[in-house]
Amino acid sequence: MKCIRALFLLFLGLPLFAFAQDDTATSRLFRIGFQSSIIPVTDNTMTDSTGLRLYIAPQFSYTHPSGFGIILRTYFLTGQTSSGNFLSTLTPNFEKNNNKLYAAVNYTHFFYTSNTAVPYTPIKNELYGNIRLKTKIIQPLLTLNLGWGKDSAASTVSDVNILAGFAHEFNIKTGSNSSMSLLPAIILNGGTNHYFSLLKGSPYIGHSKNYNAIVHGQNHARGRGNTGSGTITGSSTATKNAFALSQLEANLYIYYSIGKITIEPDASVFFPLHSGEVISSYFQLTANFNF
Repeated sequence: MKCIRALFLLFLGLPLFAFAQDDTATSRLFRIGFQSSIIPVTDNTMTDSTGLRLYIAPQFSYTHPSGFGIILRTYFLTGQTSSGNFLSTLTPNFEKNNNKLYAAVNYTHFFYTSNTAVPYTPIKNELYGNIRLKTKIIQPLLTLNLGWGKDSAASTVSDVNILAGFAHEFNIKTGSNSSMSLLPAIILNGGTNHYFSLLKGSPYIGHSKNYNAIVHGQNHARGRGNTGSGTITGSSTATKNAFALSQLEANLYIYYSIGKITIEPDASVFFPLHSGEVISSYFQLTANFNF
């Protein structure tokens, strides 16, 4: 575990070095907006106890001209039953973008509430790093993602994701004060996939009701809240997966800016590389007002 964290910290330091000689600092920026997607929920009164529910996450962020910033989000389930807040996150981050390289690194801590509709996860911390080289035609990209926490037996647990692929960016001027960036990509995903989580490197787990087909080492606590209360109906030491290639991803990320408003749809289709798993999809919408 210490070796893995050391490698991640080395990777996360690369963007700081890369931009030391070629800084494209922007003005100080505050944003307020929201993020929305779906998340699986459990309901023991249903025959099929797992379904999907839309969430809305209001957010506030601040970015310093150096590229460092912070994002605060709080997540609310929609619907008539088990609605309300189930999670808040705090994310210090660093992001830079110039004509040669895009890089982003961040740390997120997950503050779960006792909303028992959301599946239990022991993963409460995340390190994430992404680098994309901006060549003229094909842009290679690499993402490293590490999550960790403690399970119901107070044992340290972790999940690792590594993503590599190719993208191409299309920049379109749509008006006098508006523009659009389209970024289609083909990405090969590898991971340990031990636990249910909302890690950014494995959205095919945290945004699909079929996550049980992928996750094999989780604490099976059906209907159990994330605060550690409730009845445990399984073991926290189930057989875990080794690191392996898991999904081939076709992704399209869109960044649209008009005046002080930015809209960022992000959609993926995941093609599993193992038998018994099903094709899944992912969609997320983020919108911000800049002031």
